[in-house]
Amino acid sequence: MKVRRKTVLAMVLAASAGLLSTKQATAQEQADPPPHLEFFEAIAGVWDYKLSFPGGEVGGATTGVVNWGRRAHGHTIRGYWTADDGKQSTEILGYRKSDGVLLSNGFGEQGNHWRLILPEVTATSIKGRCVGTHPNGVSFEGAFEGKLDGNTYTFSIDGKNENGEPHAFQGVCQRRIRKPLTGDAARCPWTWMVGEWKCKRSDGTTAEVTWKQPDKEVDVLIGRWVESDGSVLTEQVGWQADRQQLIANAYGADNVFFSVLFNKVEKNRLSGWYRNRNAAGEVANGQVEINRVSNTEVQTKLVERDGTVLTEVFTKVD
Repeated sequence: MKVRRKTVLAMVLAASAGLLSTKQATAQEQADPPPHLEFFEAIAGVWDYKLSFPGGEVGGATTGVVNWGRRAHGHTIRGYWTADDGKQSTEILGYRKSDGVLLSNGFGEQGNHWRLILPEVTATSIKGRCVGTHPNGVSFEGAFEGKLDGNTYTFSIDGKNENGEPHAFQGVCQRRIRKPLTGDAARCPWTWMVGEWKCKRSDGTTAEVTWKQPDKEVDVLIGRWVESDGSVLTEQVGWQADRQQLIANAYGADNVFFSVLFNKVEKNRLSGWYRNRNAAGEVANGQVEINRVSNTEVQTKLVERDGTVLTEVFTKVD
C-alpha cells in the first residue's frame, strides 16, 4: 500500500504531540504532585500502632508495628502490619486515576481482610468507606477517616456489623524516629557468643559451633557449624546500626542455608524471623527468640508458621 508523504507527516506530528503531552503532564505532576503522592510520601515509614475496640463482639486493643513503604516509583504504598503476638497482615494502596479514588486492600494470616474506598484525598487526610472482617470473623462496614498530624496518624471506622448493630473502632499510629547513632552508641548491644559451643535440640539433633570475631572494633562474627549429620555451614553475623538489626546468614553443601533477621536486639535477648532450607529442599520459616541464661548457656525457641516448636540449648565449651 502506498502511503502519501502528507499522511506520514501527519502521523509523525500526531505521535510527537502525544509525546510532548506526556512529558508536559509528567513535568506538571512533578511541579504540582497529586494529593495521593503527597500522602504516600508523608505516611511512608515505620509506625507503632494501637487499635482500640470499645467492647462488643471484638473488644480490647491490639498493638504492633506497621511499615509503609513506597513502591512503583512512589505511586503505590505497601504496608506490613505485625501485631505484638506475631500475627501479620499485608496491604497495598493505589490511586485509580479514572475516577480519582484511592483504594486500599489488606489481608491477614487469620482470615481478616479490609477494603478502603477513598474519594477524598489530601496531603494529610483520607476519607471514604471501609468494608472488612476482623480476625474473629466479625464483618463490618462504615465510614472511614484518616488524618496525619506530624508524626501521628489517627484513623477511625464508624459503621455497623453484619447484624446491623453499631460498630466503631479507632487506630493511632506513632512514627518511629531514629536518631543517628555514632561511636559506642551505635555498637551492637548483644553480647557476642565468641568461642566454641555445643547445641542440643528438642528434635534430637545436635551441632558444634565455633564463632570468631575477626576485629573487635567491628560488629561481625564468622561462625562454623558442624551438624550431627556431618553437614557443615559457614555463617556470617553482622550488625546494621542504622536499622538496629542483627542479620545472620549461613550456607552449606546441597543448597542448605539459614537466614535470620533480629529486629529486637538487647544485651541478653534477641527476637525476629528465620528462614532455612535443608538438603531435601524443604523450606521452613517462622519466629525465633534467643535468651541468654548465663555466660555459658543460651536458649533458643523457633516457632514455625504451622505452629511447630523447636528448642535449642547452647552450652559453652571450656
